[in-house]
Amino acid sequence: MNNEIIIIQGDSYQAELNINGLVDISVVDKCIFSSDYLGICKALTLSSDLNKYVLAFTSEETSKMLPSIASFDITLFFKDTNVATVIYKGDIKILDKKNKVTCGNG
Repeated sequence: MNNEIIIIQGDSYQAELNINGLVDISVVDKCIFSSDYLGICKALTLSSDLNKYVLAFTSEETSKMLPSIASFDITLFFKDTNVATVIYKGDIKILDKKNKVTCGNG
């Protein structure tokens, strides 16, 4: 995952945050995506191979997001109560769906 996220309204979105080699995953309690402007505070899911976190938004979730540009943070919370912000003030862009799909759907 880089410091810029682009989401089109109504589309699902998924990105991985690889922390393998940065920190020992066994000491991490949770990983949180937060954007005050968008009003989102969401836990990332630990992947099945246990070395990265996955940020995912469903189509239903993104359809409720207003077109905008905002900042976001990704923060690790450790089991010993320490905290580390691994992405600070990243950019998230929510783009308006301009072209509606009227063919090829089913």
